[in-house]
Amino acid sequence: MEPWIKLDKTSGHGNDTLSISATENTGRDMRKGMVTIEGMGIRDKVTVTQAGKPEFVRIDSVLININDKTYTINGMLNSSKLTFSLGAGNFDINIPTTYEAYGQKTKNGDTILADFGAVTEIDFSITLTFSDNEIESGNENEKSRILIITTENGINESINLKKMEII
Repeated sequence: MEPWIKLDKTSGHGNDTLSISATENTGRDMRKGMVTIEGMGIRDKVTVTQAGKPEFVRIDSVLININDKTYTINGMLNSSKLTFSLGAGNFDINIPTTYEAYGQKTKNGDTILADFGAVTEIDFSITLTFSDNEIESGNENEKSRILIITTENGINESINLKKMEII
């Protein structure tokens, strides 16, 4: 039996009920497993299938200190690739040519090696580099820039990066 399949009991007596459930499937692909039920001279196999989760990319909110020259964004995904690009904004960001997905270096826009996102959600990180400090200390104005993360199937996650003085 697959470890994601859960039974409410492993034994019973007489006319009994068995409940089968499953842990969340965070991968994109449907998964299938088998449960074998035996008793009173009867053996039956039940197939359990579970739909995959729609493709996604998720990150936490981002607030960058005025003095930071770099910032690492961490998130989760189940896509087979990510492409990072810049949208509107008023400060410069250097997007590196690679990011990390499931501990593996991956080129921006290339397929993630081994595509673990098909079977589970995985972590990713990318470290952005900023141009020289563009906000004078004590200035209440903030700088912002949109970072667009696009999945294999064209799903966009837009993140508003804000660079401001954090006291």
